[in-house]
Order: sequence, then structure tokens, then C-alpha cells
Amino acid sequence: MQVERLSWSELVPHIGIEEVNDELDKRTTRIFDDLRQVASVCNEDGTLIVRLKARKNEFILARDQYLRTVLHLAAGIGHTRLLKCLVHAGAPINVRDGIGQTALTISLHKNNDAASVFLIESGACVQEYYYENTVSPLAIAKLHKNDIVEFLEKRIGDEKRVLDHVSKFFPKKISGSPVDMNVDHVNHKENFSRALNINIGDQKNTVTVIGCANACPDIYGCHTPGTGDFHNRGYLNETVARIGGQGGFWHVVENVMKRPTVNPTSFKQKFKDNNYNNNEEALYDYEDGLSIAMIKEFEKSSFFPSKSDLASCLLKTGNHNNVLLSKFKEWQESSKGDAIFNYQVNLVNDLIPLSRWYKESIRNGNGHAIEAVWMLCPELYAQIGKTNYRDESLIHIVNFATKWPLAYRKLFQRNRTVNIEGIQGKQLADDEWVEDHLVYPVKKYAKGQTSFSVLEMMSCSSNLLELDRKMYKSREAFNIHRTRRHCTPPSLYDQLKVAQFASKEEWFVDKGHPVVYKYAWGENTLKGGEAVSSRSIDARTKGKEKLQLEFLSFLHRKFPNEMK
Repeated sequence: MQVERLSWSELVPHIGIEEVNDELDKRTTRIFDDLRQVASVCNEDGTLIVRLKARKNEFILARDQYLRTVLHLAAGIGHTRLLKCLVHAGAPINVRDGIGQTALTISLHKNNDAASVFLIESGACVQEYYYENTVSPLAIAKLHKNDIVEFLEKRIGDEKRVLDHVSKFFPKKISGSPVDMNVDHVNHKENFSRALNINIGDQKNTVTVIGCANACPDIYGCHTPGTGDFHNRGYLNETVARIGGQGGFWHVVENVMKRPTVNPTSFKQKFKDNNYNNNEEALYDYEDGLSIAMIKEFEKSSFFPSKSDLASCLLKTGNHNNVLLSKFKEWQESSKGDAIFNYQVNLVNDLIPLSRWYKESIRNGNGHAIEAVWMLCPELYAQIGKTNYRDESLIHIVNFATKWPLAYRKLFQRNRTVNIEGIQGKQLADDEWVEDHLVYPVKKYAKGQTSFSVLEMMSCSSNLLELDRKMYKSREAFNIHRTRRHCTPPSLYDQLKVAQFASKEEWFVDKGHPVVYKYAWGENTLKGGEAVSSRSIDARTKGKEKLQLEFLSFLHRKFPNEMK
């Protein structure tokens, strides 16, 4: 049996208690010497960090008999460059050895101010309570008369002010007792500041949060990405439009509905100008038009119930629903051999309604329904080739279905929307509220600032946080909308034009078409009989098959610490 990754207690039965300490020291020293050798041949820090990340699984658990890690050893010999690169590669920064020393306290003992400042700025704990069984960083700095005493005192004071301010909003103290901030203790009951923090944002936010949590779990393991429903709705609309685009959507929007602002580019740039609303309205009007055409074709078919069938159903149930639905399903089943019929029916029955369901779930604050939509998104993203959207949705599904404590899941279900006006059906997604009512108004009067920089400033300033709380309560503070005044165009006329076009093209008549044919749009010219990409045909079924093949590798990529 391999003993390279076994702990002290696990090694004893295999090699005996007399040999354990020697084995641990040899193992850790060998790994550290290898890392020093790698550092000596890498001239650029970026290259060294990449090389170290590749060996993270090897060095992350290495401890000698005194429980020192490779970060402790780098601090001990004053190898500042290796120490910095190890931290960037994911080495836990606040791990304590057998006598309570961290890489920071060792660097201070060695009078290595450069390494000490870097560790402090990278998140090393400086509070006295963390060093209950040893000498605190400030005491060490004063003892050795380090040049960073003033810097340390300022850091401790800044952290205390932040903790005091934030503690006003918590029922208990944030740090009631000494708490080990190592990865094994981040869920300590008294450590409320390190409890699970749900960070809501878009796909880039998800990648950043999950990346930090994986790289430095002892520092960022308490952070988890939350779903950005406003952004994901835009991604879903784009995906549905791409699936239905070649088979008629792009052509109909341009030539039948006459909406020049809706096109493939507007879906790619969904968050610019008023594209988001225009795109969504076009999708919904297209679906309604197809629905009208489909119902009219059903009415003309032999499957439509007779007057006696309708009368019988009305007598039994008080309405015609049962017989109409059963016959409608039979009609659709009978035409499954026609590729065009199936393609358009899938859009009307499965895909565009998913976007409507999502929007209404948000507007009514239904957290359960929103979760259900997320569970249907990955298969579509996988099929259409949007791997970043696919990974984001899978990350959220794994988190709320398996990783999060049930209480957090319930909390997020009930608080993932915001109601500014207090009117039922007017809820906003959390990230929609942030963009429309917080970031945009601030950016309007702070030119040159990105969304991230504005939120970063707010996160770091207690004054801005308090201002944010006051703004949240005041509707007048947000009397700005990020789009121009928006008037929804009359829909029925366009819907009837779409229905007329679909009926003329016989999309819902079983003609036994073997393939779905493309329609021209924009400047695209097509050869006669050119077929729609196979990627857009039966997208959900094919997407499920892809997910089954890709899911295990996804777990290893995005949840490496849990898959060890």
C-alpha cells in the first residue's frame, strides 16, 4: 500500500510508531526540495505558479512531524519568491503548526518584512485571538522591532472597525472565541463571519468565486456563488433563439415581424441598450404565433374531436379540456415522422415556454420553480456548445442540491428576488435589482467606473454599506432606469402574421419531411434544400446524452477538493 499521502495516525499501523516522524520529515523535505528546484529553473513567476498548481495535490497535505507545511518551510528559510508563488498556487495561508505558528509569525521572527507584508495583504490572520497558544504577530514585530509594527497596528485596527460595524447586523458576536481559520474549521459555530456567504452575480462571478474557493479553501471556502437569474434568463433566451434561429426564427423576425433590432447580434449583446426586452418580446410573440398556427391546423385535422365527443366531455366534466388535450396529443404523436413538424412543436411545447416559466417564477418570487428551471438549462447549454453557461448552471445545481445546508437552500429560495414596489408579480431577480437600482445609478454619477469597481468600493467602505442600506429602503433613490422609456408594441398583429406565415409554410402539416430546412436572414444566402444544423434538432434529448458523458469530468474540474 502507498503511504505517501497518509497522515501520522494512518502511518503508524504500516511502518510503526518509531518510524513515523522520520517518514513525515523525509516526505515533506523531499517535496519542499523539489519545489525549490522548480523555482530555481523558472525565471518568471507566472510560469512557476502554473508549475506549482500542477503539483498542488502533492504539497497541499504535506506535513512534517511538527505539522509544518511547505509554506512554513519557505518562510523559515526566507525564500520569499517561493512563498508568494505557493500562496498564489493555493497553499493555505493560515495553517498553524504544532506550536501554533503560521507562515506570518515565522516570517516576522526572521525579520522578513517583504514576506510578512505580502502574507498580511493576502489574508493572513493578524488578530490576537487566533494565536492564543503562541505569540501574536504584533508582539513578535514589537519584540524584533520590525519596521512593519505601524502597518500591523493599522491592519488590526481596520479589521476591528469592520468587525464592529458588521456585528451590528448580527445577533451574536462575529468572533466570540478563538477560531482556527484553517479549512477544517471554517464552519465553527461561533465564527459567523466565516459562515457560508452566497455571492450573487453573472457567469464570470461564478467562475471567480468557485476558483478562489478551490484554490484557497481556508480563506475563500466560506464563499459560494449564488444564481444570477437575470443574467441566466438572457443566456437561456439566447440559447433558445439559436436553436430556433436557422429553422425560421431569424427569418420571421426580420421579414415577417419587421423587427430590425432583433437579430443574432442583439442576442449576443443581450445586456446592451434595450436588447434584453426586445429579444424576449420577439421570442414570446413568435411562440404565440406558432401556437395559433398549430391550433388552427389541429382544428382542421381528423383528430379534432367531433361535436358529440365535445358534448359528452362537457356533460361529464363541465368543460372540453380532457377530450381536446387527449386528441391534441394524439395529433402531435401521429406526426412525429415529419422533421419540420417535430422541430417547431419542440419550440412551442418545450423551449420558449421554459423562458416564460423562468420569467414568471422570478416575478412571483417562486424559488422552487426557479431551481427547476436551472435543472433544465444544462442540457440545452451543452447541446448548443455554451460550455461556460453549462458549467455555471451545473455548479449551482450541485451547490443547492447537495453542498449547501438545507437551511441555506431554503433561505435562498425565499430571498432570491427583491420586491421594490410591494406589488405581487413585480419581483426582480437579485442581480437584476443590483444592476438596475444600485450599480447603474452610481455609475451614472461616477464616470469611468465598472460594475465590479463600484461594488468593490461599496464592499470595502462601511459608510457606503450603510448608505446602501438606506438606499434599499427608499424607492426615490432609484428613480433611474437603465433603458429608455420602454413601450411594448402591440403583439396580436405580429402574432397573427407569424401564424399566417407558419400556416403558409405548412410547418404543422405532416408532409413526411426528412430534414428541417434553413430560412435565409440578413445577408445570408442559402442554397436550395440546405438543412438546419443537427445541433439544433432534438436539442434537449441530445443535450442530456452529452451531460451524462461530461458530468464526471465537470465535477473533477469544478469541485476538485470534494472529488479527492
